[in-house]
Amino acid sequence: LKTAETVFHYLGLVIPLRLRKEDEGDALETINNLVAHGKSQWEVYVKLTSAVGWILANAAREIVTIFAKKGSNR
Repeated sequence: LKTAETVFHYLGLVIPLRLRKEDEGDALETINNLVAHGKSQWEVYVKLTSAVGWILANAAREIVTIFAKKGSNR
């Protein structure tokens, strides 16, 4: 769990909270449940990696949308 919090901390340095808030919260909740139920560390890392991937994908989508809007305003 400490690893997940650390990863999300550093991710927060480059991705705004509004873009990661829901995905991060959901992932931490799931990770807490995995740990509480004694699931393997591998499962926790898979969930963490998946969450980071989705957060980055959503951030990329947001960036593309911003540039697309700017391009259409010319």
